[in-house]
Amino acid sequence: MNVFKILSLDGGGMKGVFSAAFLCALEEKLGKRTADYFDLVVGTSTGGIIAIALGLGISAKDILDFYMSEGKHIFGNNGFVQRAIKGIRGLVSPRHDVRHLENALRNHFGDKRLGHSKTRLVIPSFNPATGDVYLYKTAHHSTLKEDYKKLAREVARSTSAAPTYFSGNKIGLLTHLVDGGLWANNPSMVAVTEAIGLLGRSPEELALLSVGTSSSQLSVPEKTRSSGGLLRWAWTMKDLFMHVQSITAHKQASNVLRRSGRYVRIAPIGSDLSIRMDDPKEALTLIPFGERAARNSRSKVENMFFAARAPEFVPEYTLTL
Repeated sequence: MNVFKILSLDGGGMKGVFSAAFLCALEEKLGKRTADYFDLVVGTSTGGIIAIALGLGISAKDILDFYMSEGKHIFGNNGFVQRAIKGIRGLVSPRHDVRHLENALRNHFGDKRLGHSKTRLVIPSFNPATGDVYLYKTAHHSTLKEDYKKLAREVARSTSAAPTYFSGNKIGLLTHLVDGGLWANNPSMVAVTEAIGLLGRSPEELALLSVGTSSSQLSVPEKTRSSGGLLRWAWTMKDLFMHVQSITAHKQASNVLRRSGRYVRIAPIGSDLSIRMDDPKEALTLIPFGERAARNSRSKVENMFFAARAPEFVPEYTLTL
């Protein structure tokens, strides 16, 4: 049986530092490039940026360097006063100037297209005007005739346009795409569905490595649970929404891949991991956690995902630019 290997990368803003550090440590320990060993890479938001970079041949070390060098420009100063100002501004407009993100993506992706990826990619976004999901995909099926022509930086911009943090990415006359994390912050089941539904693989053939971006232990206070109204629930709703979506995807993927036994989820949870997704300085503290996760999971991950290179990806359509 040919095992079809999938890498799934969660969203989480600057907390993508964890994912990048995890992959960087693996690549350095194994002496192998991640993208060479996976048949499909799916990433949402910050995970989408990492997925695109991997597909374009950028090493995990360079991806980690991207976060370390560009984070402070993308999100700016996050001192107490600056956070307060951004919080007030965020009530009526995005907290951050998206031009800094656009410049960073342009600097690192240039004019490369999604079709330059050396592996299959699926990058979730969302269309708030129609209330429908939006998936960017490489040309890994005969029906996928358009997305591979898109600029990689524009795809990355769309999947990472987190509401209240950045403005949506305009791709049409009145169409603005926003962060795919609104519906698939943990895109594990997007990946499994793509492999089974579109590519015709059976669950028994799949191997899935799902990488989170870290989170603190979530617990809704008793007063909110028992008698909370809008104000009480509003304080926890965003974190609760993200947590429920992520844990649902995790449990679904675990059940679907139960027979194959080839499912690994790397997602540290702890009270010391309560980090804001737009704080570059705090996010850098996740690097040791990513390195530790790579060290602790190396044997299992190496045997399951890095024992043999994935077959060369031959897209249905190629760029003629």
